[in-house]
Amino acid sequence: MSQYSDQVEVVKQARARLAALGEAPGGGGIRTREVWKGTDVNLEGSISGDGRYLSFTDWSTGDVALRDLAAGESRRLTNKESFDWAQTSSMSHDGSMVAYACWYHKPNTYELHLVPAKGGEPRVLFANREWTRALAWTPDDQHVLAYREVGKKMLLDLVAVKDGSARTLITADDYMDTVRVSPDGKWLAYDAHSSPVVRHFDIHVQALDGSRGGPVIEHPADDRLLAWTPDGSALLFTSNRSGVPATWLQPVRDGKPAGSPQLFAVNLGAVTPLGATGSGALYYGVNTWTQDVYLADWDAAAGKLAGPPVKATEQNVGRNMTPVWTRDGRLVFYSTPRSSLAPQVMVRSADGSVREFRLSRFAPSVFPVAVFPDGRSGILPRGDETGFYRLDLETGKEELLFRADAARRIWVSPDGGSVYYGRKNVLIRRDLATGQETEVSREVPDSDFREVSLSPDGRQMAFLAPRPPGKLALSLLSLETGQVRELSRVAGNMRGGIAWEADGRHLLFVRLAGKQFTFELMRISVDGGEPQPVGFQMEGLSRPAISPDGRKIAFQSGTGRAEVWALEHLPGTRR
Repeated sequence: MSQYSDQVEVVKQARARLAALGEAPGGGGIRTREVWKGTDVNLEGSISGDGRYLSFTDWSTGDVALRDLAAGESRRLTNKESFDWAQTSSMSHDGSMVAYACWYHKPNTYELHLVPAKGGEPRVLFANREWTRALAWTPDDQHVLAYREVGKKMLLDLVAVKDGSARTLITADDYMDTVRVSPDGKWLAYDAHSSPVVRHFDIHVQALDGSRGGPVIEHPADDRLLAWTPDGSALLFTSNRSGVPATWLQPVRDGKPAGSPQLFAVNLGAVTPLGATGSGALYYGVNTWTQDVYLADWDAAAGKLAGPPVKATEQNVGRNMTPVWTRDGRLVFYSTPRSSLAPQVMVRSADGSVREFRLSRFAPSVFPVAVFPDGRSGILPRGDETGFYRLDLETGKEELLFRADAARRIWVSPDGGSVYYGRKNVLIRRDLATGQETEVSREVPDSDFREVSLSPDGRQMAFLAPRPPGKLALSLLSLETGQVRELSRVAGNMRGGIAWEADGRHLLFVRLAGKQFTFELMRISVDGGEPQPVGFQMEGLSRPAISPDGRKIAFQSGTGRAEVWALEHLPGTRR
């Protein structure tokens, strides 16, 4: 704990708490243990009740899979040859079944599936046409807690394994991150945003029969649920309330707080909870990925980098992403400092100086800021239900631009008079002066409009569309006629953004370069033909962006891995 010498009282409390917890059976005491690391680690699953198996998504195929933590082996439970993806999964306590959300690229729907851990044909448990997540099981393994989006509301359902019948437990205005059922099966704990505008989390407990419940942790800090203790007497959660990442215990009795939170351990950090076992071990994931924005000279005639890339800034190293250019050569991107909950927008001038603007209401986003042609302001992707906000790039002032029920991507026309954004797979054009909206196309098959790029002249959009078996179509949409023209079909390992070159005659994209996490930059003419490599590869390469004068290229690149750990001998473990 020497790294927290400036937090004397926090460290003192932590040491006292650890001493009070005593020794575990065999004298082992509370300890952490690494159980899985490598390039194939995924944190969208949960642990079995005995701690042997961990469900996860194999993103190389989009299948749900199991990791045998004892044997150190992984195997897929499904075997698809399509662009349907298994997403969040949850394993039953007895380790016999895995519930998971399945996304179908056409017609962009979700279903809740159930598959035996030994393998076999999945069964549709719950059908839904909007976003779905499989979050947890009840202790008797008779029900799955499933989270879904219906319109503007978020619903948490209790879904019966036997017949798929569902009962809604919670209807909320914002999403819940972690859901856990108490060991006795009577109580449901979950964390949720405190409000649609204030973006920190609080923790709530509700009776599973819906009879009563309410918040048990309300605090200006960001409080994230980890697990119930094995005896159900307390909730384990992470919080930055002490100024450093720390783990806390909140005693709970009859669904209500039973005293003040107690500091449990310092520096567990920001982790992804993967569930707790009956023997008193909390499994969690640690994401060690970093992202930085890089700059390099670009040879437009040759279509390649004209020099080695360098970091756009040494500020907040490892936390910078999604570069976009202004017409005067400045670079705008996001940064998420480790010491702050609020994201920042960074503006790098041509002379290398960088200004930081901390945002007041938006959660960190992987979607770029859309910059107005004059370079003085940009539009922030939607972070709440109130709409899109304009950010003044000189002062940092935020103001509401317009309200919209929309995807988070938005593009500004070259003249600045209109914007384009997505709404349920429909591309909308909005006149900013009059507010009039027009449907442009229903041809873009991505409800979040991630892999979409507006041409420099504002007349076309490039986008990706799945084309079975195992291909992606790089296509062009005419914003004037609504017609779509396919440029090329490539293998399904293309991702991470599409960029137009300054003359509008070529497109850049990245694709996997033979080994996991290493990507190469590709170039293709808008007249068609085969895409060609430009001779540049980098780990985690994504989001290429060419400057308006065509002389610079910016992109983001990251390194690192995810790891799975176990925190053993939790308080409340029967000894």
